[in-house]
Amino acid sequence: MDDRLTARASITVEGRGTIGKLRQNHVLSFTHDIPLPGLPDTPDNYHTVTIEWIPEGPRANVALTQENNATPEGRDLSARS
Repeated sequence: MDDRLTARASITVEGRGTIGKLRQNHVLSFTHDIPLPGLPDTPDNYHTVTIEWIPEGPRANVALTQENNATPEGRDLSARS
């Protein structure tokens, strides 16, 4: 039985953002310039999203983190996602 999983995704995201870190095939970090709910539209109220590719032999794992969550509930939701 072949237990490999192949996935392809194509998404379109509209919004503003600033790339903070980019290392090809390793890390992409950017701000998601949509203010946190109920807060002013200022940079200190934006999320920072980081996508990290972690090579493991011929495969790779992907880690996704979101920082600057305004509430404990937001942090928990981000951790579970």
